[in-house]
Amino acid sequence: MINVKHFALTHISFLFYMTASAQGVKDEKIAVKFLKEDFNILRGKLESTQLGLYLYTPKDSLDKIFDKMSNSLNEPMTPLEFYRMIAPINKTLRNLHTLFWASLGDEKGTETGLSRFPLDIHWADGRMYVLRNNSTQENIPAGSVIKSINGESSNSIFENILESTIRDGFNETYPTARASRLFSLYYAELIGTPKTFTLELAALDGAERKLEISGLTATEINASRVTKYNRRYSQYGEDWDAWIAQKEPALRFEMKGDVAIMTLRTFHTYTIEGNGQNYEVFINQAFNQLAANKTKNLIIDLRNNHGGHDLVGMSLMSHLHDSVFYYYKKRTALVKPTGKSVKKGNIYEIIGRNGKVTPAQPIYTGNVYVLMNGYSVSATAEFIGHLKNSKRATFIGEEAGGNPVIFTGGQTLRVDLPNTHITGFIPLFLNEMNVKLKNTGHGVIPDYEVKSSITDMLQEKDKEMEFALKLIQERHGN
Repeated sequence: MINVKHFALTHISFLFYMTASAQGVKDEKIAVKFLKEDFNILRGKLESTQLGLYLYTPKDSLDKIFDKMSNSLNEPMTPLEFYRMIAPINKTLRNLHTLFWASLGDEKGTETGLSRFPLDIHWADGRMYVLRNNSTQENIPAGSVIKSINGESSNSIFENILESTIRDGFNETYPTARASRLFSLYYAELIGTPKTFTLELAALDGAERKLEISGLTATEINASRVTKYNRRYSQYGEDWDAWIAQKEPALRFEMKGDVAIMTLRTFHTYTIEGNGQNYEVFINQAFNQLAANKTKNLIIDLRNNHGGHDLVGMSLMSHLHDSVFYYYKKRTALVKPTGKSVKKGNIYEIIGRNGKVTPAQPIYTGNVYVLMNGYSVSATAEFIGHLKNSKRATFIGEEAGGNPVIFTGGQTLRVDLPNTHITGFIPLFLNEMNVKLKNTGHGVIPDYEVKSSITDMLQEKDKEMEFALKLIQERHGN
């Protein structure tokens, strides 16, 4: 769920930037007293403004973690070293929308000038696979297993990155997908930007070898993804949302035989409109077509949909639910929010923003199948939660990355640390969804877990879609 008044966040959510320019990496070290000043500002802002701060980590435990971090600030550090020290807060807080990154000037270096790991990878079953070889060496076949980089095991490297990756509760599918897709960026941020990388590889036939490859800039890597691969496999890589820049439709509706497939790549209304569509018009037309065709089976594809605005989910639910209901049970904040609210003790309860959903014609009563994965988060996870709550769909894929019951989001507070220039947003609302589901700290679990292997990806097989179509045929085929 994204507050439309804070659209700047919609471009940042799930693109967690904390980068440093070549100059930034060589920055003079900052004195301990100024590092502690920045840390205390960050801690103070979190403790005084985020109502969901202790949702998954009790206050006494979080206090100990914060104290340990503060006590470790006993020698001067560069901004990048300071960031690497505080980055594990992401896993500790487990609040998906809490984001921090460096100054825009520092960000430019990692995005353009610094040496980056040149291979796109896919992480699965405890292994790091080569997805795309963007390096200048041609003898690194896709599907090879990377066993180590510069003497450190790939398992150790990936675990290091996971320890600093944002997530929602105890979910692991989102941070795993994120660390996998943004591996080159995370490696630069959290480990380093060496000129060369020594790899231990296991080929498809099991043969092992060691080789050295040169790093590339982000600009060179992006160019390879286009010229060498024509953005092939982009749905699994760092350029997974390239369709936005290419002005491709965000929303698609098609018939595959007697099965309808509705694909929603985002719930960001500005992105939808920017790519030439109106979500209300699209949804109304789609459900009218379902009614006209008397379509009995609908697949809603929400894979890689990182959320956006809850209005899209509400509009969909208005055609999938036959009675009036409210999307949110309660929305509260520690800081007085914009708009109407009432103060109850030390808590502000937001008024008039609970999302009334009124049935809209035509109501679709057919069978619904939802495809989802770790990147199905935020507003998308809200919608998935309501479908689960109303027992309205069969879920296929992997655990949704976002929490369907309770999470922080909405109105945000910007944080600018004066000495290290780390910047961020802290979500102020604690959103409780109007569902009867129990908060386990996980996203909705699929009824049928289906994951694409590296072989499926390289052969461009859509295993989840194939499974859904086969399941529909088995259940409802003539």
